[in-house]
Amino acid sequence: MPPAAVALTLSMGPAEWLLRRFREGTVAALRTSTTRGEFRRCTAAVLAECLCGCLAILFALAVAGTVLWPGAPALGGVRSATLLLVGAVLWTGLLLQLSGAANLVATVCAGAAVQTVALLAGTGGPALARLCVAAGSASVLAVLVCVLLGRATAHRL
Repeated sequence: MPPAAVALTLSMGPAEWLLRRFREGTVAALRTSTTRGEFRRCTAAVLAECLCGCLAILFALAVAGTVLWPGAPALGGVRSATLLLVGAVLWTGLLLQLSGAANLVATVCAGAAVQTVALLAGTGGPALARLCVAAGSASVLAVLVCVLLGRATAHRL
């Protein structure tokens, strides 16, 4: 799956910019919010905007790579979903690392790596099983982002 790997690699530049955008958005929310609920809503909106932007860029790069790469496999539903989930894991993992939760991120990613290696060592692992591993990892990191970054103290200046 070389086009997907290239797309993931090329999407890291915009991902870094979107991490900075998230930080700027949460600092702005700290300055303007008057209640915890308002801060959480502002933070969730900035998070959704940045994550969706990152995934849109990744998907566009994957489509371009699939079109330009000779003999590339089609970018079907399961393949696209898995790629986007891996992109979400990477972006939320970077976000959590920047917020001081590197050990949690490493634990989740190591678990996903072990599961993926086990799948590939067997029969190559069905695509749906790889999708489930990526979905599980993305879900755990999403919960961690909501829990850890929904607090104002996580965004001290």
